Amino acid sequence: MSVDEPNVIDITAIDHEKGETLLVIADHLPWRVDDPDPLYDEGDHLQMLQAKIYRYVDFVDSGELLQTIAKSAGTTPVILIKFLYPLSTNATNLVNNLRQHLGPTGIDVRWEVYDPGGSGVTPSPAD
Repeated sequence: MSVDEPNVIDITAIDHEKGETLLVIADHLPWRVDDPDPLYDEGDHLQMLQAKIYRYVDFVDSGELLQTIAKSAGTTPVILIKFLYPLSTNATNLVNNLRQHLGPTGIDVRWEVYDPGGSGVTPSPAD
């Protein structure tokens, strides 16, 4: 389960205290912005991430979320992307644009970057 498997919902969880259903994307890939011989480039990674996010949006919009997790009824769907590597400028722009675009639909987009030397994770900026 990861960003390179576009048709798989990686992890789901319900936070009853916040009234949210978390739909987690695990992104373990580096951005390879300056890599002269990458297996894939930044553009490929961005396309994988975008395809995965769109699958999650479809999971919510199609009613599949409610069919799969009945207890998610009445909660806010949150797409939470867990990045292993810091985001490139283009990746930051992508997730910010998707967050702004999806916000009015009732779907929130958040992300965290693993930070082994600090607190463990660096969360996305608050609204």
